[in-house]
Amino acid sequence: MASNLIAWDAVNKLYLPAHGDTNAPFTFNLTNVSPENIVIYATDTSCDCTVAKLPATPWTLLPGGHGQIQADIDLRGKTGTSTNWVVVFTSKGNKLLQMKTVIPPPLKGPLPSQRN
Repeated sequence: MASNLIAWDAVNKLYLPAHGDTNAPFTFNLTNVSPENIVIYATDTSCDCTVAKLPATPWTLLPGGHGQIQADIDLRGKTGTSTNWVVVFTSKGNKLLQMKTVIPPPLKGPLPSQRN
């Protein structure tokens, strides 16, 4: 996709979950900066633990139109650094969005809220 057709707030995002977080939410803001309509047909993700949502399928962005793509990564059972992707399929080409999480190791002993 030509970089001058859609303006993204960022195409690489980082989430630092707290202990106990089970999901990592991501929001990608986009604006059609081209003089033509752009149709976003669908998204695909790099693994089953990641879900991406469009406002509509297909989603037509008029010139100057804007919106958000929401993505969520299931963090259960994971530790360490994880990188996942959303591929956005459009009428003007495809775009790869990267989501990185740095998941803390499990706490040892009782949770701070369980201590006396």
